[in-house]
Amino acid sequence: MKATITFSNGSTLVLKEDDFIVPVCPFKDDDGMFASQKPPHHLYRHVHDNLIPGIMDGLFNSNFFMLSSDHLKVYNVQQIVSIVSE
Repeated sequence: MKATITFSNGSTLVLKEDDFIVPVCPFKDDDGMFASQKPPHHLYRHVHDNLIPGIMDGLFNSNFFMLSSDHLKVYNVQQIVSIVSE
């Protein structure tokens, strides 16, 4: 089971069942605003909708995300054009 995310620049990212995505959200405290990594989100297979619910659960309320296997690249959630689960 896999899903392909297409971004507005035409690039794609393939996610597989059991991958983990890490939401990155803004965090504000008395010292200012910071990027905050949330706990990794497991991509699970939904009985009817394949990986779409798992991906969406991980992306809600985040501006960026990264793969747990690659913390050297972040993706902008607002640049997603489509997500197709196969």
